[in-house]
Amino acid sequence: MNRSFLALTLLFSSCAYAWNATGHHIVAQIAYDNLSPKVKRQVNAMNRAFSPRSHSAKFVWAASWADRLRGGPYKIYENWHYIDVPYTTDGSPVDQPVMQNALWAVTHTRRAFLDPELSPHDQSFNFRFYIHIVGDLHQPLHCIDRFSREHPQGDRGGNSVLIDSKYGKNLHQYWDRGAGYFEDQYPYRRWTAKQLRTVARRIEQEFPKSSLATEASILEPYRWSEESNRLAREKVYQLHAGEAPSPDYQQESREIIKRQLALAGYRLAASLNQAFATSK
Repeated sequence: MNRSFLALTLLFSSCAYAWNATGHHIVAQIAYDNLSPKVKRQVNAMNRAFSPRSHSAKFVWAASWADRLRGGPYKIYENWHYIDVPYTTDGSPVDQPVMQNALWAVTHTRRAFLDPELSPHDQSFNFRFYIHIVGDLHQPLHCIDRFSREHPQGDRGGNSVLIDSKYGKNLHQYWDRGAGYFEDQYPYRRWTAKQLRTVARRIEQEFPKSSLATEASILEPYRWSEESNRLAREKVYQLHAGEAPSPDYQQESREIIKRQLALAGYRLAASLNQAFATSK
């Protein structure tokens, strides 16, 4: 599906793309907590190769770096953050996703950062995108586009579904912001490293890897996108345009979000432990 420049501008000028920066950092912190000591050293070295003196030289902060590449020469990467799997309940015609979507990109960037023929700089560039896209694929509204009579061109993953909530002006933004979970933990736009570790480990305690062992071992990205798509269809879209989230909806949304963050972190760690264990 080819979106207009205006639609892309609306999507990428919002508060965030999939998960806001805090969400991506939580995924990365959970992943980092579950990397082997050897792989931690390897991923730190690879990440620093891109910009060794920047804030994003640290693995956790690098997880949101890809969201800062907007417009101009970076426009070619905009589709890497989502896959618009079409969905309709009223028989409306649908469009298929563009070819270079998040599923394509997660495979492409993994292959690239492991390619010894690439320069350390290029490997690091692709590595940063990889850790970001893994998080993206676990945000339900980044794996769906709902077509209807109201939205014949698609609702852009809930971006066009306006709702009544202080946590987001539309459904997509509401879920990006963790249904208010992030804001309610610490009322700061940018958390400190200590606050981030605290919340990440709180989520790990609530959703320990042992309790998600089967799900956490799923490392095929297409299955992550299918899981997110199903959650969007069955849970996210229970909130309709113009409505305010009910207490029950908000509570369930936060539980889903925390579980998805935990799974994204565990799966990212497993995929990196696997990748660097077999790389030369």
